[in-house]
Amino acid sequence: MSRLFTFLFLVLFSYVSAQEQSIMMNDSLSLEQLVISSTRAKETDPFTFQNVGLSRIEKINLGQDPVVLIQELSPSIVSYSDGGTDIGNYSQLRMRGIDQSRINITLNGVPLNDMADHGTYFSNFSDFGNSIESIQIQRGAGSTQKGTASYGGAINFESSNIFRPDSKGEVQVTIGSFGTLRTAAEISTGKSENGLGFYGRMTKTETGGYKDNSGSDSYSLFFSGGRVSNSEMLKVTAFSGKTQNGQSYLHVPLNIIQSQPRTNFNDINDIDDFEQHMVQFQYARFMDNNTSISGTAYYNGAGGVFPFSFGGDQYMYGLENDHYGVLANFEKRFSKNLLSIGAHSYLFKRTNFEYITPLVTEPYARDFTDKSEFSAFTKFAYNQNDLSFYINGEIRTLSMDLTGDENFGSDFNIKNSWTFLNGSIGVNYALNTNSSTYISISHTNREPTRSDILNGVDKSESVVDLELGWKYAMNNFSLDANLFLMSFKNEISNIGALEALSYMEIRQNVVKSSRYGIEGILQYALNSKLSAGMNLAWMNSNIQEYNNGNIIFNDVKHVFAANWTIQPSISYSFTDNMSFRLSSRYVTESFSELSNNEEFVLPLHFVMNAQLNLSVAERLDVSVMLNNIFDNLYFTEGGPIDVDFDGVIEGMGFRIQPPRHFYLMLKYTL
Repeated sequence: MSRLFTFLFLVLFSYVSAQEQSIMMNDSLSLEQLVISSTRAKETDPFTFQNVGLSRIEKINLGQDPVVLIQELSPSIVSYSDGGTDIGNYSQLRMRGIDQSRINITLNGVPLNDMADHGTYFSNFSDFGNSIESIQIQRGAGSTQKGTASYGGAINFESSNIFRPDSKGEVQVTIGSFGTLRTAAEISTGKSENGLGFYGRMTKTETGGYKDNSGSDSYSLFFSGGRVSNSEMLKVTAFSGKTQNGQSYLHVPLNIIQSQPRTNFNDINDIDDFEQHMVQFQYARFMDNNTSISGTAYYNGAGGVFPFSFGGDQYMYGLENDHYGVLANFEKRFSKNLLSIGAHSYLFKRTNFEYITPLVTEPYARDFTDKSEFSAFTKFAYNQNDLSFYINGEIRTLSMDLTGDENFGSDFNIKNSWTFLNGSIGVNYALNTNSSTYISISHTNREPTRSDILNGVDKSESVVDLELGWKYAMNNFSLDANLFLMSFKNEISNIGALEALSYMEIRQNVVKSSRYGIEGILQYALNSKLSAGMNLAWMNSNIQEYNNGNIIFNDVKHVFAANWTIQPSISYSFTDNMSFRLSSRYVTESFSELSNNEEFVLPLHFVMNAQLNLSVAERLDVSVMLNNIFDNLYFTEGGPIDVDFDGVIEGMGFRIQPPRHFYLMLKYTL
């Protein structure tokens, strides 16, 4: 009841705020940014982050999954695809070797992560990247976030600016290898005289996938509309998506890949069917020259089934999610200093059910997840001349109840509750007009997921993250470099195995572990036409002790924690209407399971891609992308194979990534 009261109070706060009279003049773009202000690091905040604007996103985006785009933009990120394509089916990323479920992902400050298992499945709402105005990528624990813990990092998306001064419409068509076809239509009215703005996009995506039976068929709708005045904004943002994907996540042995690279061990009839819908109601207002408030109420729902055929039967795993939440934020400026206070509360309900085809109405298992959270935070930034001091604190109190339906063979009742104190403190110092340095230390706790708990994980995990960085920018050269040291307690670590009849990774607590390394982003413009860049990361990781139930292993490395990730690129503008970009990625080998057995190593890989952008007419743009130019055989995910799920390992297997392939996009601006 107390959580419901909190939920209603914050909704009321947003409503009452909307009744205030307009006080001051300000621009609409700043009002839109107020909504994401509490989840994004400011320029002088002492954290490791980067902001990516619309122009850079558009240069590399032909409709790929967002995780593929993000891999191009930041160090220490490696992505992989189940079906072996950049467009369609399931793709995931790892940041500093930490999987996507432990990375906070938001849209306009609203969590996209599933609150039960913390996953984010962009396949459910394809073409998401084309409705984004900007991205902030934070590596490390960083600043306070909403929703799941910012444990390995955070990715904050901002939706398209609907109050831009000009109207725009466009049609996009992307064709490519593996039977890929993506068609999209978009309209943006811009800001009208009475302050109204509207944005809408509709996309249909089809691909056969590189691997056999790994195709994807999806549609998505993205909508945003609102009204802005001189000092306040009311906005609605929503998306809806539906997808059907051929399952293709099972690992395949190397000898089979070498002779039949498109082999898919998942059954030809295993095609999932999922949909996801989100709506956000956002309000922002400048109370006076130094005071602002913002609030958001949201709903995020998802549901569907995914199959797994085994032993002559097709097992269907279904779920239905309902996620309701509210956020509120207050900011006050005192001269050059900033105080921010905020809160977030949500209710999350899920039903999981399992049945054998075709017995849809006769499930053999069903259970319920009820999760709720209230969190509150405060941030204070003190700026004096060249020195910026930052401190924040957050309290998260949450509960999660897992209840099996005894009428369907699921007789269990597991209740969990946690209270976490998170925070960070740091200093940023401007050495001169061209460079600055920062140091921060952050502490974050994270609760186990539903799957973790059902697999025996009984402890929450925590990390202390030390970040030390230096930023330099002058004329045609810039360099961002940082050191990091992440020390974990009771880390919920991937052991390198999948749940039986499922794609879910099995994890367990390891008492003490760490990751440390160096990262860099370098940009250099040789002249007005030629520029070069490099994302670079070196990392080492250690788990002090891992017990697999039979043997204790000491001083082992994390799963998929490669030492080196290097991404050089070069761009050349032939004319104002034609540009070319060449990029590559080199990732060293890593272990795929926690005992660090040399038989289960993910080999190093190198891949090179090229892209040509042309404006062939006043309203027509053409982009051509050729990936894996040298047609290298490579993998970014793999692990031990247990074909019969009987505990007997048959060898090492991989999820193959695509050979040489291309995409061609035509964009016509109306």
